Amino acid sequence: MKEPLSFGDQQIQTPLPEILAGPMLRRLTQKQIVLWVVTPRQTEMTLCVYRHEDGHCFFSEKIKDIAAEPLQIGLRAFIYLIDYVPSTSFPTNELLEYDLIIHTNQGDKTLKDCIPDLVYKGQERPVFVIKPQLDHVLHGSCRKPHHPSGDAFYGLTRSLQIVSNLKNKDLQCFL
Repeated sequence: MKEPLSFGDQQIQTPLPEILAGPMLRRLTQKQIVLWVVTPRQTEMTLCVYRHEDGHCFFSEKIKDIAAEPLQIGLRAFIYLIDYVPSTSFPTNELLEYDLIIHTNQGDKTLKDCIPDLVYKGQERPVFVIKPQLDHVLHGSCRKPHHPSGDAFYGLTRSLQIVSNLKNKDLQCFL
């Protein structure tokens, strides 16, 4: 969708993506999921959580029913902080998938439709695991392109891709 952007007296038609930043999973527990996403406009969205093993959607709620109003920063940025506490606990030690379905005038779009590189080849949705006790932790910080060492994010990405292809019984890593 093209939206006019103003710079002084000039207006420019620039297509903006449906998602400007995120989604970022900030907290995952049996009793809470917190994520944020930034969109270029107020957006109707639905959060869905699926079992990876069979693709069954066991949770689906409209964002407007489970989150506060978005915070507008600037002309074309709306921050959604989704802090959801379910009535029943989310499963643990199980590979789960999630999606934010974005409802547009042109139809519904999934995260994969909006950000194709967000998921690995062969996946339909991003995955995560809720671990009651962390047994492996990967920590990352800002990349330093000027630093002489090699890029460790390639190895991290490869590790996460391998984990995302495992069956639930094989899980050894926290995503």
